[in-house]
Amino acid sequence: MEVRTICIQPVRMNTSLYEHLLLHKNQYESVFEKGFDSAFESNWLQSFRVRNRKFQCWKSVKQSSSVSNDLLKDDLQNHSVFKNTGLGGYLNVDKTSYDILFDTRLFQVVIVYDLHFDIPKSELSYIIEQSVNPAVRGNFYSLVRQVLVKEETNSPSGQWADSIVNDANTFVFDTFCKKLPKQLKLTKDESCSVENNTGNITFHFKTSPAQCEFSADILKCNQAAERKKYNKTTIENNKNLVYAFHGRFHTIISNENTTIFQYFPIQLHAQYVWFFTNYHMEIVDKLRLESSGVQSYGRKRFLKFIKIIDECVHKAEMLNFSNEAFKVAIELDRRDVYDKIDAAWGIELAVAETRNNAGFRDYLDRGYNSLVEQSTRRQNNILFLISCMQVLSLVSIWSDYLGLRKVKEFEEQTGLVKNSDGYIALFSTWSPIFLCVSIAVMFFYVFLKKN
Repeated sequence: MEVRTICIQPVRMNTSLYEHLLLHKNQYESVFEKGFDSAFESNWLQSFRVRNRKFQCWKSVKQSSSVSNDLLKDDLQNHSVFKNTGLGGYLNVDKTSYDILFDTRLFQVVIVYDLHFDIPKSELSYIIEQSVNPAVRGNFYSLVRQVLVKEETNSPSGQWADSIVNDANTFVFDTFCKKLPKQLKLTKDESCSVENNTGNITFHFKTSPAQCEFSADILKCNQAAERKKYNKTTIENNKNLVYAFHGRFHTIISNENTTIFQYFPIQLHAQYVWFFTNYHMEIVDKLRLESSGVQSYGRKRFLKFIKIIDECVHKAEMLNFSNEAFKVAIELDRRDVYDKIDAAWGIELAVAETRNNAGFRDYLDRGYNSLVEQSTRRQNNILFLISCMQVLSLVSIWSDYLGLRKVKEFEEQTGLVKNSDGYIALFSTWSPIFLCVSIAVMFFYVFLKKN
């Protein structure tokens, strides 16, 4: 029997690096618009993009990666729980593939693993039977996940998946981290990572549920591998199709290959949107915490802070538009499949929450206006001081031009001012004093009264 397994594993970019990309995205336009590979490795994803014109902003960056599938076979072979052979003996090395995808719209990287197993029906029946046996320390679903997903920091992981994750990290580091400013220098391991316990896995069993006597055990195998035993949603269960959406694992039993092309893209979209909404809210929460000291920012730094928020708002709108466009593309599956997944994961609520930054943006606007007002007051005070200095300079000019001795000579020689009794000299003596006193009074009124 053919068993096909996909694992969706988003790569978490360093938040400081992501903020840098938001601020300086113009510097990376050539990267975002670069064609990379024209086709995806997974035929179901490529077919969906061509047929529905979705995932157009996603680029395959696998061109710089060439991890051998023999590593995966060795990883699976080490799990020899069932009989005398490991799962590696059932792996179809030639059909198995992976892809490293870069979303040029939201600046995210996603790894898609696509595994093919060819397992004789009798042996698969035995494996599933043993998987639901409490006495056997092994579960078909869990064993596949162990070679793809790192559960804890100290958990063993497969060489195949580790090598692919390393290539994804290399892409991010080489593309975005080589020209970072000194205060933001990052190592390759710091630039991005796949967090522990990240990776949802879907198993597709190519058989008719009505003709598969152990279909119920397959669902039990799925449930036994879950951490939360009651986290399950039945999307479809009839003689032609079984589609169970659980927490970490999902099961599709169908004899039609079309179900792969129909449902795998929905699984990818749901996992990706769920990841990005959580990542986006983490970025915004970080900015909210930093905003507590935003009043102490300089104008340039404040504007930089606001620009990051604006870019986050823009990304939230792009995500919402992409999500709505995807739901239109899947037509009836929106009601029959997507809405049930949304009810289990709360995807729509999370998308709406990413757009709920209007109040935060208004708060920043008020803070920036306050900063501008403070700056304006400082400028006005400086202009006032300059005006005072200019008035004092007039006193100096008056003193130079009409010295006290020159005033008397001016009166006696010209006779233009008769019987002045020294009024001009009196004015020349007291006017500078009056101006200085007036400036002092205004100075104290402007600066001291305000305080």
